[in-house]
Amino acid sequence: MNDSDCPPHAFDLKDIDNKQVIPQPNVEFLTCSICYLIFAEPVTLPCGHTFCRSCILNAYSCPLCKAGLMPKRASALKKNTIIAGLVDELIVKCPSITEDEPPLCDQEMKVKDLESHAKVCPRIRLLCLCDDAIPRENYFSASYVCDCPSLACQYCQATFQERLLSAHVKKCREEEIHCSVCDGTYKRKNKENHLLNFCFQECPFSQIGCAGKKVKSSEFQHHMSKAYYEHFFLTMRRENPEAFKEMKKSSTNDREGCRGD
Repeated sequence: MNDSDCPPHAFDLKDIDNKQVIPQPNVEFLTCSICYLIFAEPVTLPCGHTFCRSCILNAYSCPLCKAGLMPKRASALKKNTIIAGLVDELIVKCPSITEDEPPLCDQEMKVKDLESHAKVCPRIRLLCLCDDAIPRENYFSASYVCDCPSLACQYCQATFQERLLSAHVKKCREEEIHCSVCDGTYKRKNKENHLLNFCFQECPFSQIGCAGKKVKSSEFQHHMSKAYYEHFFLTMRRENPEAFKEMKKSSTNDREGCRGD
């Protein structure tokens, strides 16, 4: 299992909790007066006040001084790159610090490095298919039980919780399997194709005269059924040659008698 098999951790500056923000000079000036969080995509209105774009998106006037935004609405305003750059340099803690239960990560980093950290941190909680929040380090642990149902693998029939199944199947379908019929190998995902086109077995009666030296496994039962009487006579010829000669002679006489009639 690797990180590429994990569900993505959605990152948004709006998700930065005040618990993550380490006290530092002027941090209060980088805080939105609407949501009281550090700015996420800050935009500055014509009056000079700055807010998160999402906080002011549908406003027609400034929430602080009531100055109108006409002729432009907030959605048309450009990001204040200077303030955004200052926000990027703020020192914050890992998002896991906001969780109520350990394990927590106490690593500190700049806001601009937070997204890359969140993608690999083992303490970050990932949202499971059942909506449980599971630490990344436990996501693929079979000992960690969530509310997902248990499902069977379509290839090996082993059962796994649903969050573990897709990663197992990805590995299971590529597994090399030894064929007990033809002594060959195939990838588990190719079992049907192997049995239909590449798996051959020898008829057990080929040593005493049956022509089925190389029969497809998918056609083996048909061959055994179709050649039943042939196998019977071949076995008799080997095991009891005298009786076989008598039966053959009797059969020949019967055919000649039929022609005479």
